[in-house]
Amino acid sequence: MAGRTADLIDAASPFAWAIRIWLLVQAAGRTLDAQAIARREVGRQLLAARRQGQLTDAQAVALYLFLDAVNRLPDALAEAIDRELQLNEEEPMTKLLTRWERQGLQQGLEQGLEQGLGMVVFRHLARKGISLDALTEERIRGLGREQLLALTDVLFDLQNRDELDAWLAQQASQGR
Repeated sequence: MAGRTADLIDAASPFAWAIRIWLLVQAAGRTLDAQAIARREVGRQLLAARRQGQLTDAQAVALYLFLDAVNRLPDALAEAIDRELQLNEEEPMTKLLTRWERQGLQQGLEQGLEQGLGMVVFRHLARKGISLDALTEERIRGLGREQLLALTDVLFDLQNRDELDAWLAQQASQGR
């Protein structure tokens, strides 16, 4: 194993880098201190390899994103290490999405999914001839993603507005 790891250290391919990153993170153990040390070390190595032309900008960014994914540190600690490594001053590294941007993107995707599910529900109810008043539409818009998914499942079985109202009342009584 030691010989193979040495081969990876000498290899300049992005795949070899990904394996090196994975092995270093795994070898670091589970403590936050050890994981922080691993992140610093890999970050320094990636920056040095990019500066020396061993990795392209895109490869360095992709590998750092991989590091971020496998080296799950609390956001504040990871951001502090990134600042320590001065990633914000490294031109290609500024293209990395910050954790806040990724979180905002995820929230946006979830909101879009909920809106899309809501549209499917309204469209299906209209096709079944089930008319809605403003209050019922608002109740449906107020459902969370899991409830909307559950409603899409029961939509096929609903025959009329009374059954829809009963399902909505049941959801409200369950405190969902």
